Amino acid sequence: MSVYIRELKEDIIKLNQQLKINNFLPEGILEMIEENVPENNYILGVRYTDGDGQICISGHQKEDEDINEGCERELTEELFLKCKSDISYLFNNDINYFYCISIKDTYISKIYNHNKCTDLKNRAVICIHGNEYEILRYMSKLKIQERLNDTINGIWAARKNKVVSTIRKIYSTKKKCFIY
Repeated sequence: MSVYIRELKEDIIKLNQQLKINNFLPEGILEMIEENVPENNYILGVRYTDGDGQICISGHQKEDEDINEGCERELTEELFLKCKSDISYLFNNDINYFYCISIKDTYISKIYNHNKCTDLKNRAVICIHGNEYEILRYMSKLKIQERLNDTINGIWAARKNKVVSTIRKIYSTKKKCFIY
């Protein structure tokens, strides 16, 4: 099982690195992945400067946005991606609005999109997925990032079955765990 990590301050992709995953798992994330991500696809996540990785990405809606606009902003801030067409959430679970987007339906944005308005309670939880070639192509096209948001210093990817087993392990232990 391959786990890829794209370092954002260096032009490098690391293979099969040990990655600690935090236990931030909004209720509904497992169902979203199981029901909407094709088998053998890879799922993107982010790694923070403290060394923890997060499954998928997430962020709060700002006071001057609707939830879809918040999702689009988070995609740009955290993964440097824009969607090719309008997006809408699959379902919501209280304050969490779940999105599942194929990387084929995105492109790398050169526009830095940051909103300094106050966070609202609603959160977009976003799963970007694609086959191994699509994910590696995206990672290889990213440039070194000088301006990083939310203390993110890496983007990682792992196969759906590895991500699902990691989520189940975190649910059962209630602790952080390693994905590789």
